[in-house]
Amino acid sequence: MILVKKRNPLALRSFNHIADELLNNLENTVGYETNRKMPSVNISKDEHNFYLEIAAPGLIKDDFKITVEKLQLTVSTQKEKKEAVNYKRKEFSYDKFKRVFDLPQTADAEKISANYQNGILQISMPKKAELQPKTISIN
Repeated sequence: MILVKKRNPLALRSFNHIADELLNNLENTVGYETNRKMPSVNISKDEHNFYLEIAAPGLIKDDFKITVEKLQLTVSTQKEKKEAVNYKRKEFSYDKFKRVFDLPQTADAEKISANYQNGILQISMPKKAELQPKTISIN
């Protein structure tokens, strides 16, 4: 004899209610809200440069402000909201953010460049030329 257990529709509805409540509560948590407003960043380097890639879709290059002061690189944006859409859930919005990065001592702040393409802000920071040891001749 094989016993078949029937699904309890009340239990399934309770689970769905709990899941919906959990998702709704996530929108009100501090960490979730912070992550939702802050774009993701990739940081890398090679022999000659340091690189930042900031994922910020939906913006244009004029929306960004990039500054360098006291060995800190600041990337920020503030864009007017022109939304007429009534979202049920919105997981990304970069209308306003500010990220501050400490520059390595070896970064050449005078030669930093940036490019924005396909929703990615790419910042390239050349490394300073290292002083090579040399022998000084006496005249």
